[in-house]
Amino acid sequence: EDHYDPEMLDDGPHEPLTMATRLAAEREMEARDRREGRAGRSPLGHTADSPRRPAAAVETPFKKRLSDWNSSPVSGSRGGSDLDDTSTKKRKRPQNYDDEDGQDEDVHESQYDLNQERLTPGVEVEKRVADKIRLCFQQFLIKFVAEGQVVPKYPDALRKMAEEYQAHLEVSFHHLQQWSGPLAMWLYDSPRQILPLLNETLMLQAARKFKTYETMANVGENELRVAISGFPVKDTIRGLCSRHMNKLIQVKGVATKRTNVFNQVRRLWVRCAKCNFAIGPLDVAEETDLRPSKCLECQSKGPWRVDRQQTIYQNYQKITLQESPSAVDPGKMFIASMAPSIYGMWHVKTAIALSIMGGRQKEVAGKHRIRGDINTLIVGDPGLGKSQFLKYVEQIFPRAVYTTGKGASAVGLTAAVTRDETGQWCLEGGAMVLADDGMCLIDEFDKMNDQDRTSLHEAMEQQSISISKAGIVATLQARCAVVAVANPTEGRYDPQRTFSQNVNLSDPILSRFDLTCVLRDEADPVQDEMLADHV
Repeated sequence: EDHYDPEMLDDGPHEPLTMATRLAAEREMEARDRREGRAGRSPLGHTADSPRRPAAAVETPFKKRLSDWNSSPVSGSRGGSDLDDTSTKKRKRPQNYDDEDGQDEDVHESQYDLNQERLTPGVEVEKRVADKIRLCFQQFLIKFVAEGQVVPKYPDALRKMAEEYQAHLEVSFHHLQQWSGPLAMWLYDSPRQILPLLNETLMLQAARKFKTYETMANVGENELRVAISGFPVKDTIRGLCSRHMNKLIQVKGVATKRTNVFNQVRRLWVRCAKCNFAIGPLDVAEETDLRPSKCLECQSKGPWRVDRQQTIYQNYQKITLQESPSAVDPGKMFIASMAPSIYGMWHVKTAIALSIMGGRQKEVAGKHRIRGDINTLIVGDPGLGKSQFLKYVEQIFPRAVYTTGKGASAVGLTAAVTRDETGQWCLEGGAMVLADDGMCLIDEFDKMNDQDRTSLHEAMEQQSISISKAGIVATLQARCAVVAVANPTEGRYDPQRTFSQNVNLSDPILSRFDLTCVLRDEADPVQDEMLADHV
């Protein structure tokens, strides 16, 4: 049983431990262990001098570059340069900016200038150009000053990334274009060749500055992700073709399906099943056989088993996108121009126009949200063109989903949990999820059963759908206006009865409709003659 001195226990209140404070404490403890000669623990659970860590003993190209960068980011090529500093204004360090990167900022621009270099798309980048690209991006992370600012932007972003223990850094394409036009153009033309170099450079720079990333590098991690934002070229999903292959593109769509997050092998270590000799690391690439030709120890050709302790995995998730319709063209909308093939019915056309244009949502002091979308219910006698109104809205509105109550279930309207082609559970959005920021059109609304209509309560009022099935707990957005069409219970609308008595709908679902319209087929010779003339 353990015994502790009560005087040495600190039970007083303390400030919450931030990630920055924790990292600083870990660095201090590691420095203490080195002074006292203690054997530290590796992230894999083995002691630092354990023989079962072949990755630490292998001199990979990344570790060699990290060692070179720790001594000099340009591997000694910058020394002795007596060229004048002709850097542009945006690349100079402000005089009032004091940073530990100052030793790296005397790299002359000519050493990372890419204007005279050439890169062939689809061809592996030669080593000299690759080193120059790495140096150019490293200097970008240190020196780039955004317009209107006085200090470099990305050193602070790098520190924030480390404090939040993230594995990606958001980089503006516009900033990269200002810094180096060729690098930005190559990123667009050859992202599969350029992005790995940028990712590796980000890891090198982070490992030089932060112990956490240095530890990650020592166990085999050789890149962080550079997330490109603000890409100026936008394409539609429908417009993608062969010329977009292996290019950097930006599309806007609706995520209709996503899988769970799985482990995917990124760097593989295997062991010989006969002599247990470790072989690796093997970088995973498309159309590449990862099995070694033979064992370096016993010359055996297999079999092999995966060394899961040394193998590095990454998160993998598959998302299915559906084309997002374009935005509505600016201009006025007139009630008379709506559904011109349908004669009259101005009150119905006005209600649908209000649903199309919508209202303005309100958030009361951050406590609750009041939706701005307008839900409309149209009830009327058969043969008056109710379904034609829905078809018209589907044609003119840029983002509308049409469905029928008789052919749709609760999961078809909200969301479903299904198995994908690999047998894993995945979440698939229904009609109201696909109509997010648009309109959901439901025909034959009265034909739905009560259980299916009950599932719409949350979607129509809170405009969200909560799912808790098969271990998946999620909330999906359903910010759409609902236009539903129903028939009276007795076949024809009875004016002697109330509205709720004429429709087979519960009070909770009726309360979620903001506008209700009634259509009656009345015998009127004048109206019939005007209708005939219109036809």
